[in-house]
Amino acid sequence: MSHDKHSFLGAALSRSIIAAIQVFYICSLSTCMAADPSADFPQPLRVMTYNIRAADYGLKGIITSLDQGKADIIALQEVDKLVRRTGRIDQPKRIAHSLGMYYVFRKHFSYQGGEFGLALLSRYKIDQVERLQVRRSNLILLKARVHTPGQPIIVIVVHFHPTNPLDKASTKKENDAARLREARRALELATTCNAPVLIMGDFNDNPGSTAYSLFAERFQDCCGVAGGIWEKTWPASFPITRIDYIWVSPHFRVLSCHALDSSGSDHLPVIAEIQPMKDLAP
Repeated sequence: MSHDKHSFLGAALSRSIIAAIQVFYICSLSTCMAADPSADFPQPLRVMTYNIRAADYGLKGIITSLDQGKADIIALQEVDKLVRRTGRIDQPKRIAHSLGMYYVFRKHFSYQGGEFGLALLSRYKIDQVERLQVRRSNLILLKARVHTPGQPIIVIVVHFHPTNPLDKASTKKENDAARLREARRALELATTCNAPVLIMGDFNDNPGSTAYSLFAERFQDCCGVAGGIWEKTWPASFPITRIDYIWVSPHFRVLSCHALDSSGSDHLPVIAEIQPMKDLAP
């Protein structure tokens, strides 16, 4: 065999070996990429809750804080709609339009010619909206379905009765009992849903309270899971306690949770990043 033929065969063999190595590398890379656990999960959702105190510090500050959060789903408490004290502004509509989001509003009760209640905002369509009353309470629950990518989820917005330490003992006892009834009603709703669930809002209760413990048995406290258990939310000027929560069903992984610095209300907003489990993907 001539030298040229040896050279030709050697070069061909070298090209074959190189090609085989390239195929092996590409296949191995593909396998590694397929094994990346994050590739199996849908995109995370950013969810937020904020007691806005009827925006009596100014609506602009509320909208700025919400815009900074860049949340996909927002629960609002203490919202005025066409109420005299806040200039007859339709607050849920104004906020939602400023952020370019869908929204729904349901009233706790009529007040000063308008309505005072809860709102839910979302980048995704909202339907199946319910206003749910609680026995012997003037504070309602808002329940709705949000069509997030992958699968719709149920969102329950709450605002439980506060207790003023300066109230007389009988009033404090009544308010404590009302808050517990509201918490039990919200828990009943959440545990009977055949879908992933978020419960967001102002519990007016500390971690470790009876209301908190009820939810902790079945749901994940996002800030507790994500290491933000020391995040305080009230009062905003000098937070000393955590009373605003985002709870999620086991259908989600909690990636992060923290309070946001804001001067728009007497509460701080809370934002969490959650990831639907892979079996919720389409």
